[in-house]
Amino acid sequence: MVELVNYRFDHRDSLVKLLNNPNVEKWLLSVPSPYTYQDADYFIANSIFDINIPDVRRFAIETGGIHIGGIGLRIKQNYYAEVGYWIGEEYWNCGYGSEALKQIMEIAFEDLSLVRLSAIVFEGNYASEKILLKCGFEYEGTMKKGRVKNGVPVDCKVYAKVI
Repeated sequence: MVELVNYRFDHRDSLVKLLNNPNVEKWLLSVPSPYTYQDADYFIANSIFDINIPDVRRFAIETGGIHIGGIGLRIKQNYYAEVGYWIGEEYWNCGYGSEALKQIMEIAFEDLSLVRLSAIVFEGNYASEKILLKCGFEYEGTMKKGRVKNGVPVDCKVYAKVI
């Protein structure tokens, strides 16, 4: 079972360890590589500050008190948000991503009264696509060169859950 918790400075070491894995970093839009302690401090400080900003929700994903990943929402309009998430490689294929996504869906649809939640996935990230489909998201289409990763435009798939 996973728990979504607010980021704390004791997540610093695990953030650096988990995000310095190229198999994780390659699927994330704006994570510095290499990921330094300074990067972790900046991210955690911003996450703590963002607790007071109504349009942003960021959580560390923990299981058994161990930090294994992250998930967040960015509200784009009063009824719609975009979700993003990542799981450390050693915790892949355990169902943690699906569990975390289901919890953030509950926050989005029940607590925030949103009616649409979307996710944008880099072409080739089949594990993330599987998580989204398992959680009831539907494929909406491909954005050709829809995002820029490391200075290179990349194709992205759009998934959404609409209630």
